[in-house]
Amino acid sequence: TMQYITTFTCVFSLLWSPALSFTSPCSFRRTTNKLNLHIDQVPDVLVSLTEAAEKGSAQGRFWFYLAAGSGAGGLGGSQIPRLLDEYRQVQSLEGPSLGGESLPASPVATLLYPAPLKTKDLEQVLKSVPKTSKILNLQNDKSYFATRGYISRPSFSASVAKCNPLAVYAVYDAISQGKSDYVSPENFEAKIEEYKSDLNGLSQDLQTAAVSKLSGYFGLLFLLGGLVFFLVEKATVAFL
Repeated sequence: TMQYITTFTCVFSLLWSPALSFTSPCSFRRTTNKLNLHIDQVPDVLVSLTEAAEKGSAQGRFWFYLAAGSGAGGLGGSQIPRLLDEYRQVQSLEGPSLGGESLPASPVATLLYPAPLKTKDLEQVLKSVPKTSKILNLQNDKSYFATRGYISRPSFSASVAKCNPLAVYAVYDAISQGKSDYVSPENFEAKIEEYKSDLNGLSQDLQTAAVSKLSGYFGLLFLLGGLVFFLVEKATVAFL
């Protein structure tokens, strides 16, 4: 084994010596400098490859978030035209008023209404409410709740059509507490009797309805705004 090593060393020395003899010191230094330059560039190349991989991963995540968020954003965004139509409808409620004192209620309770509620208008609505069976006969709604005997807002409004429209709308808001356009007959009858004896209960329920609606509006806007901000932030990381 030692003979093979000695022979290899001698042959390598013979082959390498001429190469060194024909290589000038300056050329050797330039070659060494180029080699060192390429070695120094290795970390930069690795950093560039890492950044490219991270950007590609960020772009993939962005498209995933966009696809996932478009469904929720579409459902939430589709509610905005409906809410605007409902707001414009309430603001356009006008009709003959009996006048008199305004309903003693907090500013929040009547914040979404175009004018103060008059106690005489509300009392007229409560006195004019027919029996539940008659209201149900006016329903043309074929929805699930209507078929289960729930009283809808349109059927209630039709049953007291001769009363002030804003007062009619407010009474139903109080009964449903702003949560739905359908109320059970039992709850409807109990609330009507309660309001007839004391309008303070109606005032409290109107405040609950207003808070419920405002919470829903602001919650929807917050979620949509948060979704847009999240997608913009992810797009900035992925493409800029």
